[in-house]
Amino acid sequence: MTTVLRTGDRSDASRLLGAHLKSILEDVRLVYLLEREGWDATTNWEDVLSLGEQQRLGMARLFFHHPKYGVLDECTNATSVDVEEHLFRLAREMGITVITSSQRPALIPFHSLELKLIDGEGKWELCAINQ
Repeated sequence: MTTVLRTGDRSDASRLLGAHLKSILEDVRLVYLLEREGWDATTNWEDVLSLGEQQRLGMARLFFHHPKYGVLDECTNATSVDVEEHLFRLAREMGITVITSSQRPALIPFHSLELKLIDGEGKWELCAINQ
């Protein structure tokens, strides 16, 4: 995955976009990449970023697009629990409803329903999560 972001045109719109993108990078705790690489970096990010950093960048994309719903599959399993909780707290504050596939119990408080797959033959149960 190679990404190029050019910001040679410093119009008001591009300054606003730059500030917004920087704010999102701060939110996902990746602003040091901007400070280290700059806006115009061209690199293969899969070789540069750890899996946890790649997952946080994925969450940054979610926050940038700000959808009503986000379907997330093991999207934070390579991050620490405190970062994971921080990211899901941000999604909640932004009003993004997340549908999550995860095995990490720290995410339970960020959800109201749990889908339990009972056996390998298609049986399932939808349960309310009591918090």
